[in-house]
Amino acid sequence: IYYGSEFGIVGKKAEGSSDVDGPLRPAFSLPAAKKGLSTTAYPSLAHLIKKLSAIREAFPALKRGDYCEVVLRNEYYALGRKLGDQVVVVVVNVDDKDATVTIPQHVFGASSRRVMDVLNNSEVFEAAGHGHGQHHGHGGITVTVQPAWGRILAPLEQVPLDGDASPTDNSLTASFHTMTVTPPEYTPPPAAPPSQPPTRATKPQQQQQQQAQVPPPMPAPPQPQVAPAPPPPRQPHAPDVPAWARDGFFYHIYPL
Repeated sequence: IYYGSEFGIVGKKAEGSSDVDGPLRPAFSLPAAKKGLSTTAYPSLAHLIKKLSAIREAFPALKRGDYCEVVLRNEYYALGRKLGDQVVVVVVNVDDKDATVTIPQHVFGASSRRVMDVLNNSEVFEAAGHGHGQHHGHGGITVTVQPAWGRILAPLEQVPLDGDASPTDNSLTASFHTMTVTPPEYTPPPAAPPSQPPTRATKPQQQQQQQAQVPPPMPAPPQPQVAPAPPPPRQPHAPDVPAWARDGFFYHIYPL
């Protein structure tokens, strides 16, 4: 989580302004902060960050696990974290429409055919040959991810029922199953204004433009005088070089 994300700071530069980076660090309203995060334009951020923190505490693999790139596309990506036998896969969709992502089953382990999305209301997905609808994968576990949203998938047998898979007792992890988050409504950016067709120039204007674009001819540079090449030096007679010496050192043998 980057600083300012918990307050819904967009972090968009002001192009064309003398202070381009100013909007990246907007003024902070202390009275609004004392009233709570609900005064921001994104009131659900505090609840979402709280649940993400609880999930991270519940699964040590998300903090200390080995990293594996599972799926990489321009529109979405999936990464895996593994610590011991614990595996967690995070899928993020950065596109403006739904993304259908298939995770190879072997990423979760040969015996793990059912996974739970611990971010989105504990939804369960099954591997190929099991389940119905979008829960039924083809060659893996297939999930649909909403625009600008994600999923956090873990094998069902590794998800703690009490919300705590960490060896340490932490109150943050006590109830992440009961924390309900709602994907934000995605608003696509405004479309660019249509480009205006270029105006056609009149024939006199075209002639003037062509005359202005064509530079005057440059005079040819004088040709340098080239001295005749000297005759090649006399080459000494050398016998045929054996194969073993072609890549090494050898001596020229001159006739007596």
